[in-house]
Amino acid sequence: MRLMKKKQTVRCPNCGSESQRYYFTSDEAMYRSCSGSQVMQTECEHCDYLMVMCLLNGNVVEAYAPGTNAFAPKIKQSIILSIINK
Repeated sequence: MRLMKKKQTVRCPNCGSESQRYYFTSDEAMYRSCSGSQVMQTECEHCDYLMVMCLLNGNVVEAYAPGTNAFAPKIKQSIILSIINK
């Protein structure tokens, strides 16, 4: 069950298009270790971005951002050594 409290139009952090941010309480959030079950959900229809966070502790409940690499590219050891040896 989802009880809406507030809706905002914000810029998508992934693509910059207009997206929607919802603030609500959710039984699912409580199940996923969000004390008080107060949740903020940002979603973008343009790029399919989704971020659901607990408002009280900042924990991410669910996230999806296509085209975003969660890991920084690996730097070759030779480049690191050349920087260290300068």
